[in-house]
Amino acid sequence: MSNLNILFLVNEKKDYNLEISKDIIAFLKSKGIHVFIEQELKSRLNEVDVFTEQKIDFAIIVGGDGTILNFAHTYKNNDLRFLGINLGR
Repeated sequence: MSNLNILFLVNEKKDYNLEISKDIIAFLKSKGIHVFIEQELKSRLNEVDVFTEQKIDFAIIVGGDGTILNFAHTYKNNDLRFLGINLGR
C-alpha cells in the first residue's frame, strides 16, 4: 500500500464533466494513493478528501498551459512538485 498524498488540481473548463479527472482519481486510489482536492470541487468529487494542510508529496494539475502555470504559482509556497497533464490545444 502506498503512503503517497497527492493534491489533484483541475481546470473544470478543460475537463467540464470531470470524466478525465474521475478516471485519474479512481486509478490513483486503486493504487492506495490518498488524493486531495480543493474545497471548490468537493460537491462534484464528493468521494475525495479536501486539502487543508496535509503533507502532500506532489500535485497533479489537469488543464492547459495557463492552468498549470496558475496552480504552480498558487501553490509555490507549499514546496510541491508538479505533474502537469495538458488538455489544451
